[in-house]
Amino acid sequence: MSETCVDFEIITWNNINLYSEVSLDGATMRDANNLTEICMDDSEFDDDSEFDDFSNILNSLSNLKMNKYAGIFLFHQCSSNKLERVSIRNAKVGFLGFPTIHAVPVPQNALIKFIRNAPSTLQSFRSDLTPENMTMLRSERPEIELLN
Repeated sequence: MSETCVDFEIITWNNINLYSEVSLDGATMRDANNLTEICMDDSEFDDDSEFDDFSNILNSLSNLKMNKYAGIFLFHQCSSNKLERVSIRNAKVGFLGFPTIHAVPVPQNALIKFIRNAPSTLQSFRSDLTPENMTMLRSERPEIELLN
């Protein structure tokens, strides 16, 4: 997506379906160096680019403890250090397996891991974080406005 439009500043693409193959790791936005805003609410993200099975995708995005997965979080391949706003409310992560399609809500730990690894420029994050997790993260990253 960003290979031909490297000067993207805002990407608003809601209701993405799994067949669009937009990945939650940010690979499809890796060349957008000026990206300041991502709005992809109510979307199903395909994230099988780095992994062979669905459980590895969820484990890597959500694992808060193992160093092996420390650099793998939501949008980690997005190259912009200018990101200010992200909205992924009602987002799901999925795997196009044969003969079935698997899609589940983005896990809470994946949302937490993103906030903990978000660039210092991030000002606002809208997602499905629980109130308890929002409270916890506000103490860690008070500069980020957390919204539902």
